[in-house]
Amino acid sequence: MTAPVQPDPRTAAVVAHLSEPRLRPYLAATNGNVKEALRLYQWNIDLSGAVYETLHVFEVVPRNAMDAQLSIWNATQTDASTGRAHALDWLMDPAPRSADSPAAILPRPPIEPTRRSEQESRAAGCRATRMC
Repeated sequence: MTAPVQPDPRTAAVVAHLSEPRLRPYLAATNGNVKEALRLYQWNIDLSGAVYETLHVFEVVPRNAMDAQLSIWNATQTDASTGRAHALDWLMDPAPRSADSPAAILPRPPIEPTRRSEQESRAAGCRATRMC
């Protein structure tokens, strides 16, 4: 019977700092091969990075398009108390919400959103990814 191969010091150091639940799916996918599990883990990091690059571009383009349209709309609104037009900068000089405002088509939330505690957020993330 051969002795199990001990991982090199670098691999052992990385494994020591990853939780067992986080590494478990990678070890299962590689039949317990630690080096291959870490290679798969790195591949997952690289893939996630590529997704976030795309997500970043996708997020910026619609946000800038919405900003442009809201700026145009805001500048066409008249301040009822002063009679002057609001500025293009809808964040610093917002026109009030009215029946014809872009926000009027959005339903109001039935209740105020509540903020999750750090522990609840961590638990939800663990359930979603199965990697705690």
